Amino acid sequence: MAESLTDKLKLSKRDTGDINWGQGANANLDAVDQHAQQATLRPPRTLSVSLGSGAVGANLLGSTTYFYKITAVNAAGETTEGKIPDAIEAQVTESASPVPIILSWETVKGATSYKIYKSTLSGQEKFLASVVGESTAIYTDDGNTTVNGAISVPAANTARTSVSKIVAGTNITISPPDGTGDVTINAAGGGAAGYATVVVAAPTGIAATDTANIQAAINGLPPAGGTVVLREGTYAINAQILLPSAKPVWIVGQGRGTVLADAPSVFMLGIFKGPAAGNVSGLVLCDFLVDGTNSGSGVLELAPTTGQVFENIKILRVHGNRSSRHLHANPAAGTTIKSVEISGCETNLGDKLVLMLGSGTFQRFTIRDNKTFNDINKTDSVLWLRGEQHVIEGNQFFLQAGTIGEGAIGIRDSLERCVIQGNLVRYQGLLAFLGFTPAGAVFRHNVVADNVNHDVDPLILKSIVLTGKGEVSNNVIVGNKLDLLVDLPTAGPSGNNVVIANRASSIQGGTSSDVIASTFLSGLRKLGEASPLTGDVKLEAGSGIALTQDGPNKKITIAAAGGGGGGYSTVIVAAPTGVAATDTTNIQNAVNSLPASGGSVILREGNYVLNGNITLPASKPLNFMGQGKSTRITLDPTFAPGAAPFRGPASGTLEKIVMSDFEYVGGSNQANFLFFSVPAATVWSNMVFERIKFLTCTTVISIGGAGTVKRVWIRDCEAIDCQALVESSTWSDSFILNNYIEKQAALGHPAGIDLGGTNIVCKGNTIVWPDSANAGNVPLRVASTFVKGSIEGNRCVGNRGLLVTLSANIRQSVVADNVFRENTFGTDSILIQGEMSDCVVVGNHCEKDITLNGNAASGGNVIAGNKTASINDNSGATTPNIVARTLVSGVRKLGEAGPLSGDVKLEAGSGIALTQDAPGNKITIAAAGGAGNWTLVANLTNGSFGQTFTPDFTGLSLNTRRSYMLMFELSLASNGAGPNWVALRLNGAAPTTLQQYMLTDQQGVTQDDEGSTFAMAKILKVFPGGGSSVEVSGCIIITGKVNAGFPHAVGWYTITNQSAVEQMHRGSVGLRMNLGSGVDLTSLGLFSNADLNFLVAGSCRMSLYQAQ
Repeated sequence: MAESLTDKLKLSKRDTGDINWGQGANANLDAVDQHAQQATLRPPRTLSVSLGSGAVGANLLGSTTYFYKITAVNAAGETTEGKIPDAIEAQVTESASPVPIILSWETVKGATSYKIYKSTLSGQEKFLASVVGESTAIYTDDGNTTVNGAISVPAANTARTSVSKIVAGTNITISPPDGTGDVTINAAGGGAAGYATVVVAAPTGIAATDTANIQAAINGLPPAGGTVVLREGTYAINAQILLPSAKPVWIVGQGRGTVLADAPSVFMLGIFKGPAAGNVSGLVLCDFLVDGTNSGSGVLELAPTTGQVFENIKILRVHGNRSSRHLHANPAAGTTIKSVEISGCETNLGDKLVLMLGSGTFQRFTIRDNKTFNDINKTDSVLWLRGEQHVIEGNQFFLQAGTIGEGAIGIRDSLERCVIQGNLVRYQGLLAFLGFTPAGAVFRHNVVADNVNHDVDPLILKSIVLTGKGEVSNNVIVGNKLDLLVDLPTAGPSGNNVVIANRASSIQGGTSSDVIASTFLSGLRKLGEASPLTGDVKLEAGSGIALTQDGPNKKITIAAAGGGGGGYSTVIVAAPTGVAATDTTNIQNAVNSLPASGGSVILREGNYVLNGNITLPASKPLNFMGQGKSTRITLDPTFAPGAAPFRGPASGTLEKIVMSDFEYVGGSNQANFLFFSVPAATVWSNMVFERIKFLTCTTVISIGGAGTVKRVWIRDCEAIDCQALVESSTWSDSFILNNYIEKQAALGHPAGIDLGGTNIVCKGNTIVWPDSANAGNVPLRVASTFVKGSIEGNRCVGNRGLLVTLSANIRQSVVADNVFRENTFGTDSILIQGEMSDCVVVGNHCEKDITLNGNAASGGNVIAGNKTASINDNSGATTPNIVARTLVSGVRKLGEAGPLSGDVKLEAGSGIALTQDAPGNKITIAAAGGAGNWTLVANLTNGSFGQTFTPDFTGLSLNTRRSYMLMFELSLASNGAGPNWVALRLNGAAPTTLQQYMLTDQQGVTQDDEGSTFAMAKILKVFPGGGSSVEVSGCIIITGKVNAGFPHAVGWYTITNQSAVEQMHRGSVGLRMNLGSGVDLTSLGLFSNADLNFLVAGSCRMSLYQAQ
């Protein structure tokens, strides 16, 4: 039968519902009345025991009888054992091998737990265990718990369910005294010592009395702390109430009916104030109102000093009327205020809710579900925040309209790892650095989410302002509804913020590392309609359109119903079918369907298979794009090998073509991607190929022909195992940028990028090329005319780096800052076989040589600042090249141990003059006395063609302290019988050894089949003759080429400064001789008429010059 609590209900014997009315039942009626009249919890009415199974502990023995009783427990006390009809006691006897004993009983309404008692003697049960829960009805005694012999079954039922009498203790008054009706319990005075709960005397309205009563109540709490209860009414306060240290204190009012009002002209930062010494933990202020009408006082002031820690503090449901602040916190350095909760509070016409000042530490503040109504001249923030790990949530801040102020939530100093979410701010901005926030304050690792800022005065301009102070980084600002803009820093160290899905007028600023996404849509409408749609907007598929909704991926796909609709500027190709004929037709139809003004063709995710060509449209822009690497185009095995699936129109202009964001697989067909020969008088221009990955192609993009190809961009693409990425032989004004090319085997085409054309920029590409025995198989190649181009910043790995072929020429171009490494073929990283003229080769990192083997048209190049093994200029350029080797690693005098460092300067010593020519980038070193100026002493014997002649030095008196130079003026011509040559014979001896003569070095002297062209020797080596007093220094260099029948002057060089001679005798060869002291030239016996003679194939004149 159902059970209910009857609280002092007097029942008839037939209506108690507690008795099974049978014979002798009335014997138990007194016990029933006793429970009802005393309002106590009844004991369990049944108890049964049984044997279970399993192992047991030492407190259960075999062949032993055990007795059990059970009682019920509530918050007031404990029942006796059940006594209806008799005392309820259960017993069970263990078998020889003991097992667990299982007890079960009837539950009792209102019980919070049950106690089990046990003994081996009836009526002697002692406490065994307790179980929790009103509905618990089973306990298993496994023998592992020992009974407590000091605790027996209670003799009286103390588990009361209601109060029967209230008795006044010491210092307590009860009204009315009999305890009936509404009972009031008062402390006899204003506060009593030693009680855990103290009720403050009713307010008197006398400030000194009320203040003293509250202070006395707080002081009277025991060391363990307690609760101070404020009554209804208005307490007048004329001094701060000091809170104790080292004890938890609750100060509790009766809601808005309890008022603490400051006295006139008594302003307090907080009516309550923390202690000046000692720590605080467990302070709670709740359920009262602070009225600051008289002086504007606040609620709580905390100003810890000298290492104090204030923590576990709560201000709950404390309301303010014209109060200055709920919490004024000003910790000194080295102190901490943490784990503070301020929630459910309201302020009206007040100032700030929380003010965090000082230089101490603030941690783990929770400011939640508060409201402020500030309709007076309120222009600064409701919250002044600093510190870390705060939660600012669900607050409503209504500030004054029509004034320019800071954000309702102000950043007073650095704020990190905080959550600011779900707040409502009206009339002022949401969040901002305060004007007097110190420079360098940071705002990092915070979340600002789901806040609403509306009705903001337009003069404020910004809802969130995070500029003008320190670093703002790694924050998330998401889902906020803001009237005005968000202002972010634009430079480091700020960055890595995520600002997305906010409803704001704009997002201003931000760095390159910030993720800033557009705000939410404010509405959806057709272009030209007056207003957006409302409610649940649905998309409907019109003619030629198919809509597909993908719930799991939250997307709707819009496509032309047949794979390409007519006349749309954006056409989404039908999803790939894997059937080559279908996919090919769908793509071509989509391209053909674009209007005359052009448009976009969008491929879906998946693999499109082609078995025929896709012809690009003439004279209309096309944006052909996929979905990144998830879109792939492959070729059907039937596709013609080596052909290209994408082609230009047979006639007409192709322009403004963009192809991007997919993969293309040439496969076993090894097909090109785009191949076309542009017809004469046809222009292809403004074509972009970007973010495409090409796999197993021949030449990916090859556009040539007699027509014009210009302004082509190939950028950010990949070509893997393709024969070449591009051929640009006839292009102009084009760019090949930041592509990656990798070939694993020496396939077909000899170059990764094949360059030619005018104004071509090839920059930032990486080319990984296989080793090959073919000298022409290289990462970069110029195979045709390349003019005014740039080959910069490329990284080429493998074989040879850059090759300019014999048939090519490269002019007025730059080859700079490239890296050529792992060059396994030949000895060159850069090899110029064809013409190279007026170019700059600078800053390249070459593993091997730079070699110029160009033709005579080459020259005028600057080759400098390269890291290379060697620079070989074999070009024979008519216009000399400026060739500078790699940077000098050090400068030192021969024999010195280490090089000089820093800014090395040349100083002119005795007899030396230094001249610096900055425009010419050179320093000239000359003898200070004018040894660089020469005077003609004598014109000696002239010789004629094929004649042996001897110069006549007879009678010349020479100064042995001067330097002399013999000048040979040669005019050489072919005699039709052999190479031109000149020999200088010394002492009349035959030229049998190098020590006996000076002879042109007859290197590579050849004659063609007709005997008309001769190459003359390059170097005339100089050796001293028989007289040891003669010292011959330097060398004579003869350069140039002699053509049959045409006299030709030969260029010359000497090691001395002979500018005057140079002006007088172009085409001469100079020999400088230094004579010993006191030696007459003719006295040497060396230069007699018979001893020195020349044999030339041509004509010769000898002149003698003296140094001045």
